[in-house]
Amino acid sequence: MKKRFIFTLIALLLLTPLCALLLSPQEATAKEVLSELSDQQLLEFLAAYEIEIPDEIESVENYIDGIRIWIVRTEENPAVRFQYGSCVLNDLSNEIKDAVNDYYGVSPQISPYSTSGYKLQDSTLYSWDPKTMKSYNCYGYAIGRNELLDPGIICGMYKPIGECTIYELAQFTKFDLESMGYACVSTPSTRPTSQSLRSGQTAICIRYGYDGDFWHDYHFMRLFGNVWRHKIGRTAVLTYTYLPSDSRIWLGEGVDDEGTFPGNYSYYGPIYYIVFGNTHAYSERYSGNEYHSGSRHYYEIVDGCDCGDQRSSRWISKPCSGPPRSTIMRDPELDFS
Repeated sequence: MKKRFIFTLIALLLLTPLCALLLSPQEATAKEVLSELSDQQLLEFLAAYEIEIPDEIESVENYIDGIRIWIVRTEENPAVRFQYGSCVLNDLSNEIKDAVNDYYGVSPQISPYSTSGYKLQDSTLYSWDPKTMKSYNCYGYAIGRNELLDPGIICGMYKPIGECTIYELAQFTKFDLESMGYACVSTPSTRPTSQSLRSGQTAICIRYGYDGDFWHDYHFMRLFGNVWRHKIGRTAVLTYTYLPSDSRIWLGEGVDDEGTFPGNYSYYGPIYYIVFGNTHAYSERYSGNEYHSGSRHYYEIVDGCDCGDQRSSRWISKPCSGPPRSTIMRDPELDFS
């Protein structure tokens, strides 16, 4: 009996080092909290996961603070959704989310098409096809391209979103559309309607956004008939319940494989509208240029389009004794013949 006890004890002593070797590093030592690491350590963590920081992100002042916020939110909720209009923000935030979950050994189990319990507040679901709709964002949807695009990419004038105003983003969109071959691109100051558009024209709009923590974003909507539709990042197409208005904030809510989600950011401030079509609608109109010479008053008439493009101009005159004189706006009898 005594010999058997000694043999068992020796066997346990021999196996103890082997058991220690079988323990994984994660089990052997407590993991450091990523969000508490230094900036340099965080960058080293990202490099270890082969996550490259795009130049447009590095150009944002204190960008590491924004990355840290993504990490904190993932630590708090491994299944957090990051959906931005900006392709760069959308893809980088989700790469970091996956790396953080892998570091902690977390695999959020989400059943496809499960509901989160959240109900859309300002939109209704129009269409969701995960096989196709994950391949384009709100901008791609607005301009009819099944691609992940940011304003300015097509025309070669792209700037990081943190370095430009919403007006600049609207102008980049205009230049993109012209680079795509649209012959008539205008930026009206008032909201277009289906009645104000001529055949073949399309209306879209853009607005600035903020995620409430660090990152700025943008969002597009597109007019279909009498309703405006949109999609957040790689999610479903929604129909907006209201009409775009500067006085009403847009919510970052959406629908994806995991169900509906409220989003943690909003879009606010001025809305910029862009109208584009395949052809110009030329008509003769008064340009606003005029002058008086001798006994006649001269007016410039241009053959132009509402978008500002013109293909010709000419001058017409009418008898006039000089100031004070009636202008074309006050003289309904003046014609262009």
